[in-house]
Amino acid sequence: MSGRAAARRQEGKQAMGRRGAAAIGLVLAAALAVPRTARADISTIALSESQEVELGRGATPQIEKELGRYEDPGLEAYLNEVGQRLVAVGDVRGYRYSFKVVDRPEVNAFALPGGHIYVTRGLLAMANSEAEVAGVLGHEIAHVTQRHIAKQLTRAIGYNILALGIVGLTAAHPGTRGQVAAAAATVQGLLATIMTGYTKDLEAEADEVGLRIAVRAGYDPQAVVAFMRAMRTHERLTGQGYHAFSDHPATNERIVKADTQAAILRAQGGPPPLVRSDEYKAQLDGLRYGPAKEERRRNKRVNARDETCALIIDDSPTIVFALKKILQSAGFITLEALDAETGISIAREQTPDLIFLDIILPGVNGFAALRTLRKDPATSHIPIIMISGNEQATELFFGSRTGADDFMKKPFSRFEVFARIERLLDANMVPRRISVLAAESESGTHG
Repeated sequence: MSGRAAARRQEGKQAMGRRGAAAIGLVLAAALAVPRTARADISTIALSESQEVELGRGATPQIEKELGRYEDPGLEAYLNEVGQRLVAVGDVRGYRYSFKVVDRPEVNAFALPGGHIYVTRGLLAMANSEAEVAGVLGHEIAHVTQRHIAKQLTRAIGYNILALGIVGLTAAHPGTRGQVAAAAATVQGLLATIMTGYTKDLEAEADEVGLRIAVRAGYDPQAVVAFMRAMRTHERLTGQGYHAFSDHPATNERIVKADTQAAILRAQGGPPPLVRSDEYKAQLDGLRYGPAKEERRRNKRVNARDETCALIIDDSPTIVFALKKILQSAGFITLEALDAETGISIAREQTPDLIFLDIILPGVNGFAALRTLRKDPATSHIPIIMISGNEQATELFFGSRTGADDFMKKPFSRFEVFARIERLLDANMVPRRISVLAAESESGTHG
């Protein structure tokens, strides 16, 4: 009987431990939801480095379960190689770093306490070189080395509550599932504070330290700045940026500071900096674009009706061929033009249902062609998707946006092409201008 009583007492303690862990997780998650302006700003950090390691280790399985790992061992091994090159030259404390790819289309990266760094496949698809990715990894390593996660958590809920919670997390049944479960209970709050970004001072420090790490590892700092500019464009296009840029310093301000720092670092001399664009792109062969397979199965693609006519205006025969092949595979009729003048003439004569218009064209550029098409009553109703792989042209698009219905950045995937088209379809599965669709939606009518 005494043995049974002892067992019951032990079970009771374990149950209390599990309930306590869950309660701690709820407290942390709730506290992290408090607006930053209402949080304590203190210099003392409640977590020790060993507690950070335990917190990260406990949260990792649940994070990977929620976000999903991207199953490409070769790509992940390459990412880890780049990351370890950075770790080798950084002041990385005693953490053991790992670098993994998560199966998410968003452009993002984040670090867990203790050195677990994740990059989305969406970010890898957006980057153009190894140096750009090295800049991102350097930034995340800096968040770890400067203990930003611990500082953010301490600011979020204060020293005493956090210390109490972490003691509970790391002391409950050490070496058993209880410890892992306790750490995993904080995952939602931990993800919330990481994915929404850090405070301005912490982000600015990560920019500076991360750039220094990348340069020490031999990478071109100007490539790092180039990726920040690309992120600015992405932010304008989607409304979401790296770490959501919610409380980050103004993006332009960050770019100016990084550009100045890059110029100073380059002026210090040394061997030619590494960019490795071709090597990087070779690693991306077969990289999936868009939602994960499970999401695609849930969200069946909506196609335009058969024989929808699309005009492609682009001076690259390769782009024209690729886009033509994608569209014709879905029953589209395609028309093609390699310059704006020919394209405008075809649009007037054939009145296609949809136009894909490149921005950089010989002679008359895409913006001028867009204005002409919008002024002509015969073509003003046709939805137009602008396309470009040129960064400056992309910037100009967001500055003018004179009548285009959408924008698509080269290189694009089959999935992205049809996602853009789907946004323009009316009730009859015919592409219509965004302004027309909005008016019809408000009035409740479709024609």
